[in-house]
Amino acid sequence: MKKELNKNTIDAETAKKPLEIFMVEDNATDIKLAEIAFRDTAVSNNFSVVMDGYEALEFLHQRGAYTTARKPDLVLLDLNLPKISGLEVLATMMNDPKLSDIPVAIMTASESDKDIQTSTSLNAKFFVQKPVDFGRFIEMIDRMKTGGFML
Repeated sequence: MKKELNKNTIDAETAKKPLEIFMVEDNATDIKLAEIAFRDTAVSNNFSVVMDGYEALEFLHQRGAYTTARKPDLVLLDLNLPKISGLEVLATMMNDPKLSDIPVAIMTASESDKDIQTSTSLNAKFFVQKPVDFGRFIEMIDRMKTGGFML
């Protein structure tokens, strides 16, 4: 008998699978905060990081040094990146049928309404201003969990 699953039902095998989190961030401090925050959550995860937009696209398309990279379950994307901007990475993802289903959380220092509107129009699922301290970073991760990005 075939078991019907809805989006709120998780079978035992899926629940054991680690969440593939891919962070695109050029600030080493923000990367460290994210690594600690995700390590301290109850969510089992694999955490991958690149530091510029070009490397992000290489990773997502499994090219170059990233031929064995796993498809992310969640992308944490900074907008202000070297080489290729975060908005360009997001636009490329949303125009690629193999990548457009990956939820993207924009994490940026920008408060620009234009950045928010552009990110939203490109189907970013979450837009947050980067927290300045660890406690707020943990709060942001918790908001992502309650927003359905992490099980």
